[in-house]
Amino acid sequence: MKQTILCLQGGIILLLLLFAGQASAEADPPASQAWNPGNGFTINLPDQQANAKVLGYIQSTFNFYGAHENGAVSNEFYVRRARLDFIFRYRDRYELFFEFDGAGSARTQMVLAQMDMEYLTDHFIRVGKFITPFSPENNRSSKRLSTVERYSALNSLFLLPALDTQFGVMLFGRIQNLDYYLSVTNGNASASANIREDNNHKDVQLRLAYPIRDNIRYGLSFYHSNHKRQTLKLVGHSFSAYNEVPVTGRRYGMLVDSEWYYGNWHTSGELFLIRFHEPLSDDHQAGLFYGSYSELGYRLHGDDRNGHQLIGRIEAGQIFDRHPDLQGVSRLYSLLAGHNWYTADGLFRFQTNIIYHLPDRHSDLANSRYENRNGSFEFLLMLQLSI
Repeated sequence: MKQTILCLQGGIILLLLLFAGQASAEADPPASQAWNPGNGFTINLPDQQANAKVLGYIQSTFNFYGAHENGAVSNEFYVRRARLDFIFRYRDRYELFFEFDGAGSARTQMVLAQMDMEYLTDHFIRVGKFITPFSPENNRSSKRLSTVERYSALNSLFLLPALDTQFGVMLFGRIQNLDYYLSVTNGNASASANIREDNNHKDVQLRLAYPIRDNIRYGLSFYHSNHKRQTLKLVGHSFSAYNEVPVTGRRYGMLVDSEWYYGNWHTSGELFLIRFHEPLSDDHQAGLFYGSYSELGYRLHGDDRNGHQLIGRIEAGQIFDRHPDLQGVSRLYSLLAGHNWYTADGLFRFQTNIIYHLPDRHSDLANSRYENRNGSFEFLLMLQLSI
């Protein structure tokens, strides 16, 4: 794996050198280069038929935890992500996109490796490893999130693993004002692991998004998959679990979302239901999983390159139709207050999140940082540098 990554990195560097060499050899018209702080460095070929772009970002965090039972740490410094992206476009119809992450020895370096082709006007096909379309919050780049971490119920799905980045194929595009996405993937990979397929079934996701106006958008998503036994964990923003439950077999999902902008105000939200179809048993102890978030934001001044923004969130995750043997927490609410400071023309972003987790009862999960706790808070800080 390490040799493969080194070869890919070497290939990218060689391609950039050849690209720059060809650009410098052309005298009329000249090649163009541009750097947009926070959005990378771009080289355009003289004939404007192709361009290459390099960008990346580092997210350095400090986390303070209000609960640290069973020897769990109470505070830590951490590099959450350290990513390098390479994008190559040809004739506005073809695109290669690689993203690598070097944020720890336990993590794979290949987060994304996707190829896009426009086969009809405004209609595309994507193959490789890409972000699945079910959740807009998941599809939003990690460097553009309004919070340090995505909402807690979505984190629970990431850990199955499900959604996140997967290997497969996707058709997407626009029919008049309707955006559509249809993906077929293995379903068992994630941003932090490149796992080969482990069964004969595929994940199928469909998403439709429609802008009512320029500042109002609604979306609807569907999801179907079939997996071997997995562990569904009810987690907070730090991915620490309040409870966990085995699930297996077929599952069906639906998600609705909306986004609205008005002046300096911004609201967004998602709500999903995942139905686990198999009968309850010792290996399958949850029939339904629900998750949601609602966010309200207000921009004090400026924009996402130089400005300040305040946000507030209410999040929920709940396990319904429980097996009689399943004890402990079944519902988790999260209340979040945050501040985003953008500066240096988009080069830096500083985020502060204060989160209070409110489960419906104390946690019975052995060896958890929340064991015997019925509420706790987290304080998350993140400084992001984007080249």
